[in-house]
Order: sequence, then C-alpha cells, then structure tokens
Amino acid sequence: ITCPKVLLQSSAQGPSMDFESDPVDVLFAVVCLTCSLVGTPANVAACYHFLNKKKDISTWIYVFISAVDVLSCVLVFPVGESMVTGAWLHELFIDILSNRMI
Repeated sequence: ITCPKVLLQSSAQGPSMDFESDPVDVLFAVVCLTCSLVGTPANVAACYHFLNKKKDISTWIYVFISAVDVLSCVLVFPVGESMVTGAWLHELFIDILSNRMI
C-alpha cells in the first residue's frame, strides 16, 4: 500500500496541504460506504425480525449480534467519507507537518 501524495506549500497563512486521491484510498472508501449503506438497513431489519420471534437464548444472541452489526456499520460511514475527502490525512498529519515547517 502506498502513502497518499501530499503537496506541502508555504504561504503567508502558513503551510497548506493539497490532497491527491490514491486509488487504494478510493477503493477502501467505496467498500466502507457500500458496507455502511447496505449493512445498516439490513441489520436493522434482522434485529427487528429477531425481536418479533419467540424469545429464547438463541434469539437474544441474534438480536445482540444484529445490534452490534448496526453499530459497526454506522461507525464505518465516517471512515469512508473521510477517505473520499482526504480529511483523515489533514487531521492526522497537518500538525506534524506544520510543526516541521516552523
């Protein structure tokens, strides 16, 4: 996996970063967003389905698994979004790079 290309430029307002999308980042973002957008409604439907079933230990385990899957699908969406916009790079490295420029 290659690192994204970052162009560091100096200006009167301080260093700025331009982001060039790496194909691996775009692929990862598409996978994350697809899993989030498909997985969230599917797991909500599964959770609803198991809540309407006869209540025994296996049903409660399936409800718990579905609820955890809903949470993980919801939490993956911001990761995919930040990979598309390049915000992850800015948030992680702008302070490090700007301190080196000073």
